[in-house]
Amino acid sequence: MALAESAFHAEGRIGCVVDLTSPLRNDALLFGETQSRILVTCRRADLDSLLKSAAAHGVPAQAIGRAGGADLVVKHSGQEILRLPVVRAFRAWKDSLPSFFQVRS
Repeated sequence: MALAESAFHAEGRIGCVVDLTSPLRNDALLFGETQSRILVTCRRADLDSLLKSAAAHGVPAQAIGRAGGADLVVKHSGQEILRLPVVRAFRAWKDSLPSFFQVRS
């Protein structure tokens, strides 16, 4: 969800491709609410510096993918488990509650 919300608020609604490794099931990996994690985006040229800074402060960090494109793409240990256009995901996210509470005659 953090990846999707980051894409929604980026100028131009930018997608991403990430590859996550975890023993979790796909549903838990995509929608779990595990605490104490932060999603950071940086330029490729700054990645080594960011990872070194995190290590120097005892913060575990890893690169999980790249930003860009029109789709949200999530892989789990190399296997694609989600591919969705950012625009479509944004509409579903933005319109879900208003649609649910829409008065019907």
